[in-house]
Amino acid sequence: MHLEQTQQRIRNLMSFFVTEIKAATAMDKTDINKVSENVLIPLFAEIYGFENLKNLNFTEGSNFPGIDLGDETAKVAFQITATPNINKIKHTLNKFIEYELYKKYDRLIIYVLLEKQNSYSNKEINKIIQGKLNFNPKQDILDYRDVLKAINQFQI
Repeated sequence: MHLEQTQQRIRNLMSFFVTEIKAATAMDKTDINKVSENVLIPLFAEIYGFENLKNLNFTEGSNFPGIDLGDETAKVAFQITATPNINKIKHTLNKFIEYELYKKYDRLIIYVLLEKQNSYSNKEINKIIQGKLNFNPKQDILDYRDVLKAINQFQI
């Protein structure tokens, strides 16, 4: 019974988090997007094991190009965005390639604060990455539903 209550609490908190972002975005208040970067660090560390995840916008500069979070040990980088469309995905990938971040990070995960699209064009993505990065939209573009699925597998 304790497991079910804990999972329900996590669902409620994640629902509240996503709803807050939707409401703020509707009012053109984007500060919550920046705050979300820090909120997600311990969550991603716990769920995915990225223990050395850092907010690069604080450690490397006020607006690090192409990515927001990075774990140099796990060689994974995150872009945190409320924009789920292919243009944002392409922009992120272009910056990742332009700044040769693939030399430091083997994996790029784009986390959509709201809801990701049902699918993304592999053709457009492959044209950008040109084999310099293994990027699979089904595995590397995540949203709260993916986080909740991962949490559901935990034995709390």
